[in-house]
Amino acid sequence: MKRLFILVVAGLFLATSTVMAANKIAYIDLQRILTESEEGKAGRQTMEKKAEQLKAKLQLEDKKLKDMKVELEKQSVMLSPEKKAQKEREFKRKVKEFQILAQDSQQEFRQEDAAVSSRIINEILKVVQDMGKKEGYTLILEKQESHVLYADQAINITDKVIGIYNATKKK
Repeated sequence: MKRLFILVVAGLFLATSTVMAANKIAYIDLQRILTESEEGKAGRQTMEKKAEQLKAKLQLEDKKLKDMKVELEKQSVMLSPEKKAQKEREFKRKVKEFQILAQDSQQEFRQEDAAVSSRIINEILKVVQDMGKKEGYTLILEKQESHVLYADQAINITDKVIGIYNATKKK
């Protein structure tokens, strides 16, 4: 009985290893492709410039508010209670407008950043799918999303995908 069990296990092992040997498996690091590909770098630079512009715009508005507050504090002694209350309401309205502007701008920036990343990821996925078909891969995993805990570097095709992706964008 023990001998039969060993033969069955050995047979299954041989059958499985024969099937596995026919499969071509690889993985990519999508985050690295986004960071190192020419398109990914260009997208990042564009978003960094927009972030700088947004920061400058918000800093300018913040400075205007601070100046307005200083001016209000200077004038508060000389203003009538009604005029002072009116100026304080105006200042509070401007502060709320600034907060809304900051939130809207940040949300718009995040959406645009996500759109840029999404566009690049879709292009990369097309490259990976085409490469997988052409080169006969059975399975191509994404290192982070598939929770690959260990993979031999020999099946990492990230550099190859970056090269192909960069070449397709140059055309």
